[in-house]
Formats: sequence, structure tokens, C-alpha cells
Amino acid sequence: MLEIAESDIGGARVRRTLTMGSERLFAGHMLTAEEVLALPLANRRALTVSNYLEVWPKAPNAPEGAERHIVSNGFGKFSVIVGHKLNEHPLTKDEAERLAKGD
Repeated sequence: MLEIAESDIGGARVRRTLTMGSERLFAGHMLTAEEVLALPLANRRALTVSNYLEVWPKAPNAPEGAERHIVSNGFGKFSVIVGHKLNEHPLTKDEAERLAKGD
């Protein structure tokens, strides 16, 4: 397993249902880099190795006009990705489409 340095973590996606504190997170939920880094290192490693979390590195600054992708978070909520997540909170489909177009 290739581990990503803490300073290079860009975010993560929940792959299997898990509980963080008192909150239950379902597959597809996106975590910010800050949320991932808030996990103790041993817990983050265990969740990654056991395929509960998919952690990715920060993207280099995306060039102007880079393609934006809409990703489902589940339950009718979406995020827009362009090497990193553009939205802070889950969006509706219409909001995600507007953000993906650059509106």
C-alpha cells in the first residue's frame, strides 16, 4: 500500500459504511482533507487498509478550463470534482450542474 504524506492528502471517499464519532457515514460520502487529517493516524491507516476509506492526494492546480466531474454522494446529494472537491457541502443535482458549468 502506498501511503500519502499528511501534507499531500486532498480528501477521501467512504467506500464502506462507517461511524466517525456519533455520525454514520455511508458509501460515497466525500471527506475533506481536514476531516481525513482529523482522524488519528492509526485509525486512518486501518480504515484505508481495510478498504473503508479511499484517500487521494491533492491535485496540482488544475489548469483553466479543466474538466469538472459530478460525483454522487448518495441520497440525492452531489459533489463537483476537478482534481479536488470544489464544494464544501453536498449539493443538489441542479446546484452541482451549475457549479460544473462554472456558473
